[in-house]
Amino acid sequence: VRAHTLVPYDGRITAAAARALSGPNATPADRRRAQTLALRALRQDPTAETALSVFGLDTEYAGDVQGARRWFKNAQTLSRRDLQVQLWMIEDAVRRGDIPDTLRQYDITLRVLPRMWEILFPILASASSEPGIRDGLAKVLAKSPPWGSFFIDYVAGNSPDPKIAVRLLIQLRRSGGIVSAQAQAKIVNALVKSGSIEDAWSYYAAAGKTRDRRRSRDPNFVADPATASPFDWIPIDDGGLVANIQDRLFDFAAPPGVGGPMLQKRGAQPFVDTGAAPTKGYNRLQLDLNYKF
Repeated sequence: VRAHTLVPYDGRITAAAARALSGPNATPADRRRAQTLALRALRQDPTAETALSVFGLDTEYAGDVQGARRWFKNAQTLSRRDLQVQLWMIEDAVRRGDIPDTLRQYDITLRVLPRMWEILFPILASASSEPGIRDGLAKVLAKSPPWGSFFIDYVAGNSPDPKIAVRLLIQLRRSGGIVSAQAQAKIVNALVKSGSIEDAWSYYAAAGKTRDRRRSRDPNFVADPATASPFDWIPIDDGGLVANIQDRLFDFAAPPGVGGPMLQKRGAQPFVDTGAAPTKGYNRLQLDLNYKF
């Protein structure tokens, strides 16, 4: 509002002043002034989409949702970079129960306003629990939008329910999409931590790692340790021991008199030893070198 007082001829600033005076808490006098400023802004700059959103909000406030939708559609036509317009379009699509349009509005918003991932990713991840949304979202992600790979990594590591995230990633692969090795490792880790060992193994096996529970996996150390899951070889650095996997070799070092486990992987089979209780339902294959120099 102060900027408009200093530069009253700039349509963009006039539109911003109109928006500042509108909103759900505006008084009737503020609304009348906001509408006057919004109209002036459009005369000064017909591309000032913010002014159109002011008319849209006031129209919705008056109870005319259809009229508000027309204002906001016109505003989006002028520009898709207005945050208020994009959020209103998302909410309106949700209100109408239109899943394809909801996902389209999410896609538009995340393309032009990528900083909004902090707000939109958690909502989208939670909404993927609904089968209809999950199927549509998988198809959107399969087209590799600019934000897609970041969302896949996010949902694999941050989903409130890893089992829901697994369903989304499986549907994504069925739709022709790509799930990175990093995301696959994250979701397996999340399932293991939640105690869903059987689900973790099923996803690991379906990803093409292996299907034979009876054999050790990756005997030649070809997997990338940076994207290792609990079912892959993981070097252990502990108690002065140094271990790593590089160039298909397991390399270790230990000072004199020090030994212990240096390499481990989780197994898919439950314990059969009656002398010890299972640890979350799966066993551990551990390479204990115990070298003494």
